Amino acid sequence: MRGSAAYGIAPNVGHVHDAGRSYVARLPEGPPIVLTDSAALVWAQVLAGGTASDIAGRVAAVAGLPAADIIGDVETFLDELVTHGVLVRHDG
Repeated sequence: MRGSAAYGIAPNVGHVHDAGRSYVARLPEGPPIVLTDSAALVWAQVLAGGTASDIAGRVAAVAGLPAADIIGDVETFLDELVTHGVLVRHDG
């Protein structure tokens, strides 16, 4: 179940944040993924760990939005990052 799953950085993933952008890549094969705007904000909150709900709550607090308004988009984006191999999901 996605709601109780915790997310974390996958092994062999490098990431750098610079000038409002996050660069994320599986090492050594890449390719890099460039995250900007809300994607970079979500990535920054992923670094603190937690469930999709935890991450969405922190993103919402920074963005000044209700968490209920963004949880679906955050969950979808986290799933995309898992598909790209840069995040892992630990089902609880």
